[in-house]
This record gives sequence, structure tokens and C-alpha cells, in this order.
Amino acid sequence: MSGGGVAVNKNFGPYHSSTLPFDGETLYIGDDGRFVRRMREGVTATLAGSIERGFADGAPARFEGPLGLHADGEAVMVADFGNHRIRRVERGVTTTVAGTGARGGDDGAALEATFDQPAGIERLSDGAWIIVERPRSETMRVRRLYDDAVLTVCEIGPSTPPGPTLPSPGMFMGRRIAQTMHYAGAPWLVRDSREREEDTSTFLEQLDVQEGAVVCDIGCGNGFYALPIATKVGPEGRVIGLDIQPRMLDFLRTRAMEAGIDNVVPHLGTITDPRLEPDSVDLMIAVDVYHEFSHPEQMMAHLHEALRDDGRFVLLEFRAEDRAVPIKPLHKMSKAQMVQEMEAHGFVVDATFDDLPWQHMVTFRKR
Repeated sequence: MSGGGVAVNKNFGPYHSSTLPFDGETLYIGDDGRFVRRMREGVTATLAGSIERGFADGAPARFEGPLGLHADGEAVMVADFGNHRIRRVERGVTTTVAGTGARGGDDGAALEATFDQPAGIERLSDGAWIIVERPRSETMRVRRLYDDAVLTVCEIGPSTPPGPTLPSPGMFMGRRIAQTMHYAGAPWLVRDSREREEDTSTFLEQLDVQEGAVVCDIGCGNGFYALPIATKVGPEGRVIGLDIQPRMLDFLRTRAMEAGIDNVVPHLGTITDPRLEPDSVDLMIAVDVYHEFSHPEQMMAHLHEALRDDGRFVLLEFRAEDRAVPIKPLHKMSKAQMVQEMEAHGFVVDATFDDLPWQHMVTFRKR
């Protein structure tokens, strides 16, 4: 029976325990009859689904095992197990919000990412969605869906090693890892006072950017540094604007277009992999962002591989030694800590510049 009715008269198929969210008044059920249903005050209503297996958005929709549900106001988020998608049901209409339908584990833009049997979904306090995959396998995977992007958080299983594979915030080499700045803070990156506070023009001079170079701005945000660097490398060079938040890259595209700059390449990475080609970058800069790497070992291993043998890696971090620097302590690093960690990643100090008002500037090369 696919219609609504009194709850006691329903013949539901078997359903997973994670499909029974209850808010005190309403119970949501995803059953093996391929339906998403709601129970309220003893009455059951079918929100979406069809007796026929398969995939279809719209109304009526088709599911392949809606094993994870989470109420989101009047809408319901659905982890569609067999279709390897995350879907949303609202007012009888179903839309896919993440996943291609192919089975896999690719991060990236939500509708380009792939899932592997998503079975649980929960809302975090920051608005992100946490998704659990492969519940029947030895190793489960946890993904994060936020701002139209999917990122792998960790894998959980009997052989999961401790350390950087765990979700952020965590610890690395004695310091606590900071949370990534949300894209909503992007206007702060281009504030009028930044030149006075950080002497950004001097930093650009000290970078000694060469014409024709390939530069990667790691955690580029809305392009505060990527755009002026693009003018320095000239038409034969390019700047890769690397970020893990698609919305930041949208801001970068808009600002580059408005400035008439066409040699900036917005590039979406993940929290563990920048997705850069090996031996492809002459200069990497990480401005006030390295301390936010949730998985520094994995990320830096990939960056090390992408940097050319004669390339430079410039790290800029707010000075932890100076209490007068008006930045939260979690977003500062001491020079000693910077050097210690970069050496652990396979780099050596090439040069330091100590005359910026608030930040350490240290240039590294590959060991």
C-alpha cells in the first residue's frame, strides 16, 4: 500500500534504525518498499516514493533503499543507499543534492561527488551534513556535505590508524588544529585595513614572483593575493587558486572577471589532497591557512610532490610569540613550530623575513 492512512494499518517493509528520526511529534520512516513516510498524530502520509525500484527525481520519485533520513524543517534529507545519492524531499518533490549515482568515493562539488552506499545522515550545528557510508563493510566512511561540496572526514574500522586520519579539530605535533574559516568570512580577507595591518605589498615584493611562473595560492579564498600575483607572472604564467570551498572559488572567479584577469585558475581540492599534478608548480604560498589543515601529513605529502625540485614553498602565519597580534591564539603559529612541522614534511628553510607587522614569513625548499 503506497498511500497514507492510520499508522496501525500500514504494512511497512523492513527498515534500518537510522531511518526513524523523531522530533517529539513526527516520526519519519524510510522503508524497503522504497517510500519516505511521515507519521504524525497516528496518521501516516507518504512523502515520496514508488513501489518500483530505481532512480527518479521529481514527483513521484523512486528510491533504492532510503536508509538514512533527517528532518530539515518541512523537508526531509535522504541517504539513498542503493542509488549512492543524497536527496531532499520537500512538498512531495524529490531532488538530488549530492552524488552522481556512480559508486565511489570522490570528493568535490556536490553533484560531481560519488558515494558508496550512504546509510546515515545527520545535521551538525554549523549547518553541514555528516553522512555515513558502507555500514555493512569492515571500514565505514564519514563524509561532510556543506556549501555544495563533499569532503571525506575519515574512515572508521578495525585497522584505522590514530592521528591525522581523525576528524578536525585534532592535534598535530603538539598543537591543536584550527577549524577552516567559513566562506562567509570572505569579506574580511579583502578589508580596507589589511595593507596597513599586514603590509601586504611588502609581502608581495618579498615573494619575488617571476614572469612565466606557475604559482599555487593554497587556501586562496576570494583571491586577495592570487589576483595581484597573476599580474606578476604575466600572460605566460598562471596562478592556481586552490581552495576546498566551492563558494570561495566562485568569489575568486567573480573578482578575476571584474578585474579582467584571465590567468587565474580556480581549483577545488579536498581536505587531504590538493589534486595537483606532480612536479607542476614553481611557487606555493600558504597565507594564514596551514594551521587549518585538518590532515596536514596527507595534504603536505601531495603538495611536496606537486612542487618542482627547484620550487619554493612560502609559509605565512600570524606570530604566536607576540600577544599584541590581535588574532585568536588557535590561528597563530610560532616560527619554531612552523619550521619543525615543515621539516617533518620534507622541507628545509631557505630564507626568513621578519619585518612584517603581524606575521612570520618563512620560505622553504624541498629537502
